[in-house]
Amino acid sequence: MPAIPRLNQYYPGIPLNELTNLYSVGDNRFPDTPASGGKPAVTHRVCLLSYLPRTLFVHDGLPFNNKYTVLLENMQNIQTIIWDHELFRNGVRTPAGNFIRTANPSEFEYDIYFQESMVDDNGLPRFDKIKITCKLDDGASNVIDLFVYHDLARATNVIERTDLDTGSPFGGNPDAFNIVSNQLKEYYSEALLTWNGHQIEANRDNNEALLKIVLAIIYYNIQYSGSMTSEASLSFDFNDFSPLQLKRCINTGAAYNGHFKTGLCQIPLHVLSDVLPPDTSGLPDYTQINTANPVYSIFEANQLLTYNNLESEVLLTIPDKLQRMRDRMVGNIPRLTDLYYLSTFPKPAIRMAAMLIKYLFESSKGNSCKECLNKDDRWLNSTLATLRDYPNFLKNILTHYFREPYNKIEEFAPEAIRATTLTFSPYIYSLIHNVAPRILKAYFAKKIVRKLDERTINGINTPTLFFEFERMDSDGYPGVHNFLIIETAFCERNSQISFGILPSSNILNTNLVQNLEVQINGTQYASNYTSNIGDFNALNNNLNQLPVTPESLEYLDVNHSNKVIVRLRIRPQQVALFNNWCEGNGLGTGLTNNTDFSLGISTSLVQNINCLFGNNISQISRVGEFLTNNDQYNNSARFRFLNRNVFEIYHFDNGWNRMAPRADGTRPLIGKLINPYIEHIANNSADSAFKRVLYIYYDMYDNEHLVCETLMHNINRVGLRLARNPPPLSPAESGAQLTIGVIGDANPWRSLQFRARGEDIWAHELTQYENGTLGSGRQRRDGTTGHYWYPLITPHELTDLINADILQEVMPPQPPRILNHDFLALGYIANNLKIGYDLNIRFFFQDTRRRYANPDLFAGVIGALAEFNLDPNFSLLTIRSEGFAFSDGSCFPSINHINGLAMDINYIPSAIRPDRAQNVGLINALHRYGFGSFIIGNNSRFDNIANSFQNNAGIVNRNNEHDDHLHCQNFAMINDAGTILGLIII
Repeated sequence: MPAIPRLNQYYPGIPLNELTNLYSVGDNRFPDTPASGGKPAVTHRVCLLSYLPRTLFVHDGLPFNNKYTVLLENMQNIQTIIWDHELFRNGVRTPAGNFIRTANPSEFEYDIYFQESMVDDNGLPRFDKIKITCKLDDGASNVIDLFVYHDLARATNVIERTDLDTGSPFGGNPDAFNIVSNQLKEYYSEALLTWNGHQIEANRDNNEALLKIVLAIIYYNIQYSGSMTSEASLSFDFNDFSPLQLKRCINTGAAYNGHFKTGLCQIPLHVLSDVLPPDTSGLPDYTQINTANPVYSIFEANQLLTYNNLESEVLLTIPDKLQRMRDRMVGNIPRLTDLYYLSTFPKPAIRMAAMLIKYLFESSKGNSCKECLNKDDRWLNSTLATLRDYPNFLKNILTHYFREPYNKIEEFAPEAIRATTLTFSPYIYSLIHNVAPRILKAYFAKKIVRKLDERTINGINTPTLFFEFERMDSDGYPGVHNFLIIETAFCERNSQISFGILPSSNILNTNLVQNLEVQINGTQYASNYTSNIGDFNALNNNLNQLPVTPESLEYLDVNHSNKVIVRLRIRPQQVALFNNWCEGNGLGTGLTNNTDFSLGISTSLVQNINCLFGNNISQISRVGEFLTNNDQYNNSARFRFLNRNVFEIYHFDNGWNRMAPRADGTRPLIGKLINPYIEHIANNSADSAFKRVLYIYYDMYDNEHLVCETLMHNINRVGLRLARNPPPLSPAESGAQLTIGVIGDANPWRSLQFRARGEDIWAHELTQYENGTLGSGRQRRDGTTGHYWYPLITPHELTDLINADILQEVMPPQPPRILNHDFLALGYIANNLKIGYDLNIRFFFQDTRRRYANPDLFAGVIGALAEFNLDPNFSLLTIRSEGFAFSDGSCFPSINHINGLAMDINYIPSAIRPDRAQNVGLINALHRYGFGSFIIGNNSRFDNIANSFQNNAGIVNRNNEHDDHLHCQNFAMINDAGTILGLIII
């Protein structure tokens, strides 16, 4: 069991987004106690935080590192901690080789070091994403996986860039520039510096001056850090700025006589502590600086020099006050821990340093600059913005900062001299103004929503939801309601980006390649569209709200503030144009004649600003393309159209259900997107393999699940005619050979002889009695003989069937007798690590060849199975079916299954008695998704099931033929949803 250091037994009192721009998904909670029943405890939170932002810019010639820390609240019993990292390219896990070296300064810290070239021989990125994972186990069967993702891109080649003001080359160290600009740029901007929502400096000119001073301090500290000055291993290392003695002081109470300097800004924590108010989430009071403040009292202590004979005592006054500052810091470990992290993580360190510098500046002016070297009376009326005219005043302020406060400065600190020179250099100016905005990549994605827990907020059970996006490439999951994601860097939030969907070639017979008209956010149609960076409206639900807790919203603000997020459907407004897209020579590249066609994305900044695109690190331009041959991020990726028919199935509690509401405000649960070209492919044509149907399920949190894909074929709609026994060998009235395969009943045996898959099904039923003889016809238990039903086309009308045997498992060899043989037809398992719960849809056939269903009805079956599985009372039960119809639409021995419009299901074995609620739950789920009525057994064992529906007349009927199976019929066509045109993309 690892000993948890004091530093890690900490959870910040400020919002997490003040510490970093990247932390693990959610406000993860360990159970309070075993007696709590596994309910999350607010006071047992854990979190993984990254020092650097989500996007890591890697320079080919400059390795650098990032640091990760686990923070815990009131946790004492962590047993094991396992760290890991994975690298990806275009969503595919890729071997890391020697690209990354790792280190563990402690069990609760993890460091990564990039030490090889970012690009391959073709100049393309070897990796574009990294996942850092930390698995915590408390030894009581409670395990939490904390993880963060970074996007990787090439750093700007600043050696080739020049200052835009003077045209002169940059001065200074270009390696340090890459680190500050590419790794820390997301932590500073031209916008006002703020701390926990408060403005540090409201005046824009003063704000920029303050930011320049802080950046000069960071640049100086990095340039002269141990790793950067070591010829053996030139690199940037956060550990250079985290003194081990200070960490020991915090963790063990060991004596510490240092200056408490830590972090990139090397902030003196004991000075900062006396400047900040008791609550570190607030700002210092810059307007009421007086002798009551320990820092200001040092500045004006020279006023105590009254009697020469007391000079020796007076000279001891300042060291004594400084020692008391250090003693106060060591004596308040919680505050020291808080300030340690605020100064160690780069984001708050920039703000803390800015606050401290402004306070020192105001204190010196309040003291009439009496403590300053080379005092100039003009300084008393200066502002931060005019310090450029008074560099000696800044040297005094920075001497206070680097050395500790003085009452009489007799020489400038060398660090203050160098930092002052940097502050007014073109180099620091360029860090703020000349780092070009950048559109890193644009891609199509599916939304991933994770539920971490559920708490009561204002009396309402509210889940904590977190939104991520999973990239969809040409070999990825297909989708209908796709998302377009545009990732940016160095662009101000709320900046507008224009985009269009760009065909890769002039395939639509226009005079030039044009942007396609698409549907944006469910309402608007456009070929060019604009959206704001950091706008999350595309994630809103039906109430036009983002249904999130404060933690969820904070996570969005931290992890997705650099993104443009757009929900779109690749569909034009006009049907004629859509039909043109779908035809054989159109956009549908699922057909063999268009295999090279692909789809790209064009982007630009609306404000008419040139920027960098992708991994192009030197050439700024107006417009960039992604997923095309001109893609500066990855020109090997392709995104293409597929012609498909699609069913969209919604969980009944899905608040994002996009179906048009009915008159009563409710929304259908099933929608259908039809593709005219698919509809008219002949069954036996060369393109019949592309005549396919997709079933996509949207769960209660709107995660998209591609449950299955199957072949569709047209049949002549089947009518029925009663035939005499034995059936004709070749029923002339059907116009085709009758091919059926059914169960034979011979009391007490049920058996069926099968033939190998791929051959014709036997033309009539064979019943094998116990003595081995064969009989024909369906002999009922009452001794009567049933009848065969076979197709009769009345009238000639086409209808669709789909093969509901999705998995197409191989039949077993023909046995003498088969008893209740199951065939798994559909098995879908959702990844619970992505969505936070299990979704396991399993559907079996039992002793039947009737494996063809009406496409709409099968959508209802999938919706019901998903809902039934997600009910905690019924989850993971196996549903066995005796089938729909045969491939020609016939349905012997049933009458009502013709054209696949009804289904038989075996009762859940344990549910007849005593767990009948399970069958009631199944009937309820099927009814909700479109089945109008059911037939159950007439045995008294089914009385309670029937009684459950007694107030819903007509839903449940009874007869003796259904003691062994449930009959489901009267399916309502897509719950009145109708059909819409749609073209999906994968």
